[in-house]
Amino acid sequence: MSFLRFVSAGLLFVSCASFGFIRTEREKKKLGTIKGLITDLKEMEHEVRFGRWDTAVILSRLVSSGMEKDIWREAVRKSEKGGSFRRSLMDAVEKLIDPSVSELLGKHLPEVCSSDSCAEAERIRSAADYLNEYFSIRKAKSDEKNKLTLSLSILAGAAAAITVL
Repeated sequence: MSFLRFVSAGLLFVSCASFGFIRTEREKKKLGTIKGLITDLKEMEHEVRFGRWDTAVILSRLVSSGMEKDIWREAVRKSEKGGSFRRSLMDAVEKLIDPSVSELLGKHLPEVCSSDSCAEAERIRSAADYLNEYFSIRKAKSDEKNKLTLSLSILAGAAAAITVL
């Protein structure tokens, strides 16, 4: 057996295993972003309910110190160009996380800046609760899928390496 065959078999194995690892890490990052968004929504609900802050102040705080600054920054940027904040947030979530999360928020998140702050806080909390439920289901499915993806990519790499040898 030549040295070149061993090297190519090793490279095949590493590339297949890396593919599986990268896919699982990408899904873990999305899950982390969803969890951060849930935390930010709960913080927003708390500030609407107890802080009685102006919505612009709450959003600027989330842009500067929220867990998911990129999402809030993108949503505020789009809403400043014209359009509703809710639609801008949905677009930002779709771009940075996933369309299914965006649809879920669209169904349950109110238009920010409504007149009744207690009702608005309840709707924000409800959206966070629905998102948390979605997160739990997606995490359970994701854990199984990630294990399978990683195992299959390692096995595919091993099969490819054996074929080359």
